[in-house]
Amino acid sequence: MKILKKHIVLTTLVLIMLIFATVVGLTTLGVLTPTTVTALTQTRVEDYVVTYYAKPFSPQIGLLNGGKYFAILKFEPNGSILPPDEEETATNYAKLFYHLEDLQNCIDILRNENPVYFNWIGVSGGNGITTLRDPVGENEVPTSWQFDFGTADSPVESGWTQVTNTMVYSPIRGYGWDNVVNLDARDRGSPVDYLQRDFVFSATDHTFKVDLPNGDYDVTFDVGDRLYAHDLMNFYVENEIGFEGMSTIANRYIIFGYGYWFRPNHVTVTDGVMEIRFHDAGGSDVNWVINAIKIAPA
Repeated sequence: MKILKKHIVLTTLVLIMLIFATVVGLTTLGVLTPTTVTALTQTRVEDYVVTYYAKPFSPQIGLLNGGKYFAILKFEPNGSILPPDEEETATNYAKLFYHLEDLQNCIDILRNENPVYFNWIGVSGGNGITTLRDPVGENEVPTSWQFDFGTADSPVESGWTQVTNTMVYSPIRGYGWDNVVNLDARDRGSPVDYLQRDFVFSATDHTFKVDLPNGDYDVTFDVGDRLYAHDLMNFYVENEIGFEGMSTIANRYIIFGYGYWFRPNHVTVTDGVMEIRFHDAGGSDVNWVINAIKIAPA
């Protein structure tokens, strides 16, 4: 009985080995098609193009490497059933499908991360864009800011960052004043516009500092006071030619900045910090004022 059992076990092992060898051999010869997932391919995204079509076409982002398109990200209406990812053999690029709500997320990754890679596993899914492994708490520096200047108690415009007359610059915060001596703030209570109802002001020179990645930026100022006129105000950003002699009358506001048609040049940051200096040259009122500042990549 023991000999019989041993014979059966050996016979079974031999059959398994023969079947395994046959399958491997046929697969190698192309007779059988493997069912395993296609191996991961990874391509660096060097450039991208966002195209926002009018109806009926869907928005899309084209990904390029070496000056050539190799993938298209298409964004279909939210809630729709997405088609499977495609591999266009004629054009030799992949096509991935997302919902429209993911468009801004993909743009943010492509705009703010470097490097970015495109991962392709196959038409079965699992494809997408990815960054390199980042350390926890790397505290990436924002590339744009919207500052609402005013008192500690005045309302702040939605989507904007509050700046009071007591906020001293610190690397942890990433923005603030060089010093707060003789800085003051007012909230006029109206107009309803939260950006223009309040402001920070001073009769002495002060510099507002903002951490930013090196590069070119557009900077926009919003200046005015509901109750009083302010004249001969000067605004300087980095080493660019400043805006000098800027004046407003009571309840009138002016919006100006770098990147506008009358001052098309951009502001260049080379040391990781943008410095904005305020100065009043005298006149009938000795105070400069600032209601809001918007900073965006050029």
